[in-house]
Formats: sequence, C-alpha cells, structure tokens
Amino acid sequence: MLGILRFILAYFVFLSHFPENGLKLGLGVTSVIIFYFISGYLMMKSYSRFKKYTPTPIRSFYMDRVIKIFPQYLIVLILTVIFFNLFGNSTHNTYRDVSFETTKVLFDASLLPVNFSIGALGNLFPNLSARPIVPPAWSLSVEFHFYLLLPFLVMLKTRSLIFVTIISTACLTISFFTKDPLFDTLNFGYRYILPMLVVFIFGMLFSSKNKKDKKIAFIIWVYFCFLLIGVLPSFPAWYHFAVQEITVGIVIALPLFHYAINFKPDNKWLTRIDHALGDLSYPVFLSHYLGIYLAQHIFGVSSHAKIYFFVSSLLITLLLSICLALLQRRIDSNRINLRGFSSLRAT
Repeated sequence: MLGILRFILAYFVFLSHFPENGLKLGLGVTSVIIFYFISGYLMMKSYSRFKKYTPTPIRSFYMDRVIKIFPQYLIVLILTVIFFNLFGNSTHNTYRDVSFETTKVLFDASLLPVNFSIGALGNLFPNLSARPIVPPAWSLSVEFHFYLLLPFLVMLKTRSLIFVTIISTACLTISFFTKDPLFDTLNFGYRYILPMLVVFIFGMLFSSKNKKDKKIAFIIWVYFCFLLIGVLPSFPAWYHFAVQEITVGIVIALPLFHYAINFKPDNKWLTRIDHALGDLSYPVFLSHYLGIYLAQHIFGVSSHAKIYFFVSSLLITLLLSICLALLQRRIDSNRINLRGFSSLRAT
C-alpha cells in the first residue's frame, strides 16, 4: 500500500502549506523526510536493476530520473508563470518573495540549484534569495542531488559509507542545537543534501538484503529514537517545529514503510486505488501551491470562508494532478521501453 502512503504524505504537505491552517504541527516536514526515506529505498532497488540490465547504468539511471521528474515539474513551473502574469500577486502571500523574471524562471527550470535560493546560501548570496517559483521544488533539488550521488555511494565500501553517514548525521544533529540563523535546522539541516543524506542512506540500507547493512540502518533508527525521546525534549531545540518534525519523520518512516510494503491486498480494486493514488502523490506535491493560488483568484475565496477556500484549493489541486498523472503515464510507457526492463511496480 505504498501508493496510498505516498498520497497521504503529499496531502499532509498540502495541508501544512494551506494558509492559516491552525495546525501547531503541520507534518509537512515529517512527510518530506519520509519521502526521502522512501526515495532512498526505491532508488537503491532501481539502480541495482540498472546495474543488472544495462551496460551504462549510471547514465541510464540519470536519464530515467530526468524523464520521471522534469516533465511534470516544468509544466507546473510554466503554468505558475502564466497564471501569475494573468492574475497578479497572491492575496495570501502564497508566492511571497517569488521573482518571475526570465533569469529566475530559467534558474528554476534547471532544478538542481533551486534549494540554494533559500536557507543558508540564499542568505549569504542575495542574488539567489528569491524563493522558488514552484515552492516545493527546493526539496526536489535535494532529492536530485541524492540521485546524482547514489551511484558513487553504491561504490563505497562499508567503512566509507559509515563515515559518510556519520558526517551527515553530525551535520543534522548539530543543526538541531545551533542558534546561528544561517546554520540552524530550517536554514541548513533541512535544506541541503549533506545533513539530509543520512535519511536517504537510511532508506538505502534498509532496502539491502545484507545483514550488515540492515544492522547499520537499525543503528541509525535507534540513534534518532534516542534523540527524539531521550535528548531533545530536555533542550530548547525541541520547541522548533522543524526539529520535531524531522526527528519524528525519521523515527516513524521505518515502521510506516515496512507496513506499507508488506501489506498485500487481495482486492484488485484496492490495488488499483493504491496505484492511482501513488501516481497522484508527486503531482499533488508539485501543484498544491498553484491550486491554492488559483482558488484565491478564480473563486475569490479567502480565509474568511475557510471551508470553501480549502475545498476549492483541494479540488483544483486534484484536477491539476490528474491531468499531470495522465500525461506522465504516457511518458512512463516510453521511459520503461527506453530502459529496457519493467518497472519496480510490475515486479
């Protein structure tokens, strides 16, 4: 039931970004962390199949990821630019501090450096400080950095991988306790691949059939359980929502994912629903800001009519997502043919 889980996570991201949602713990950050864990698991499985079936696994894997990620992202980016030029600024700061200049559009279209426009580097370099046109794109950028690193992480011997994991874990942990606004959890720990790499590696190791890898994954999980329960509640850092949501995300990722991949429904309709919702999870994640923006301008709703605002935002997001998912389904058939072997879902 991995598709249903991914859709629920995407919905929590939507909910956490909905204006004036009244939630003290939005679970948006937690959902992104679980997405990273799932990505680590699935991409490790995927890359192993590229190594098995293709003569150029690194190049083929990169191309496969570009075809999977970029079409929907670029469509949402272009639609956002078009609608912003039609309707103008957001009445509820949905696109606060976003620039729509040509250079910014091209910068965001490249995706890979988008996370550099916010957080520590964005504060250090004002020219990068405009927020992403597609706000969730910064996390896609982090994920793509993992894709680029994955083949080289696979090449590492166990000791070297443990060393990288320790460095990443140390960076993330230090960000929990630092008061420097440039390098705290939200500006550094959550925005960049180095501190987030431990989450991806956690998923990678959990996917392995090697007992040593499984043991390392368990040690990572125990460490963050200890932080969550035994350390952080005693420090002021615990009261930062990002610290709470990151640690909660890492801790619950393993049991949630384990249940999702081991629950095998006999009902064919439930399987179809699982696949359909799984296909919608990425476009919902991508397009929900645009859905909220369009609800504001098309229906003229606001926080004063919250239920109508919420329903219209969700319906527009789902409509956009269904269109994107149908387009991606056609693209994926060509993508699978190009790679020369079936998708993981088929196996």
